[in-house]
Amino acid sequence: EEELYTRGINVPIKSISSTDAVFHNPAGWLNLVRPGMSLYGVYPEKKDLKAPLDLKQVLSLKARIEYVKTVEKGEGVTYWGKFIAPKKMRVGTIHCGFYDGIPREMANKGRILVDGVYKSSIGSVSLNHYLVDLENVEAEKGTVVELIGREGENTISKTAETAGWMTYSLLNHLNIYTPRVYYENGEPVAVLDLSS
Repeated sequence: EEELYTRGINVPIKSISSTDAVFHNPAGWLNLVRPGMSLYGVYPEKKDLKAPLDLKQVLSLKARIEYVKTVEKGEGVTYWGKFIAPKKMRVGTIHCGFYDGIPREMANKGRILVDGVYKSSIGSVSLNHYLVDLENVEAEKGTVVELIGREGENTISKTAETAGWMTYSLLNHLNIYTPRVYYENGEPVAVLDLSS
């Protein structure tokens, strides 16, 4: 900074602080900070949980079940039969996949909130489909499910950890063309849909 001044260069607004610096390096705040993912209420790393900011995740990812079917015991589902039904099962196909930002590493590992109950994903994550076990829930075609929740078993941090991803990566892979619904005081106030 001093060298710039000696050369007669005055930079009136200075910004070098990412979310990490916002949490841990006040000397680097200068005039502005770039909080990035903390705007979503997400701590980048576990060490950040001790930061002097109380964040609450605001983002969730929801989709609809587009098809419900019965899978017989021994039948395989998704690519390469990534899941073999251990018994007769009711399975829902969700219209969301790795195109939308669900990590492919969530194959057989996802936790999906269906009718207030966390259910397991089954099989691989395809480009735009994700399957869920519908045992003991009443969900049907058209039911909205939560793939990433603001709290519980499928938060951004827990989903990223399960996939072996950084939280940064999970947020960066959310597809820009997936429609966004913005809420204020629990009510939807705006929709952003770049796909149309």
